[in-house]
Amino acid sequence: MEEHREGVVKDAIGILHRLPDINRKVCEYMIKFLRVFADPVHHSVTKMNVHNLAMVFAPNFLRCPSDNPTTIFENTKYEQAFLRMLITAKGDI
Repeated sequence: MEEHREGVVKDAIGILHRLPDINRKVCEYMIKFLRVFADPVHHSVTKMNVHNLAMVFAPNFLRCPSDNPTTIFENTKYEQAFLRMLITAKGDI
């Protein structure tokens, strides 16, 4: 199971590395910031865990191209999971 997760994380990071340079740098910066913000030490003050951060920030990272509200709603769980994975990934992006 852990090996599968590592493969999925590598694939997600691979997606980031295919972005144009400036977009990749912004994403890397934001993910590093969200990792600091998601540290359990800050939960008592911010009330923001990894799940909450992914819920708030995923729409800014990924945008569903559809205009159909049902499709947009269905995709949000995948967008959040993708960002959650990047925030919780071990090591550098």
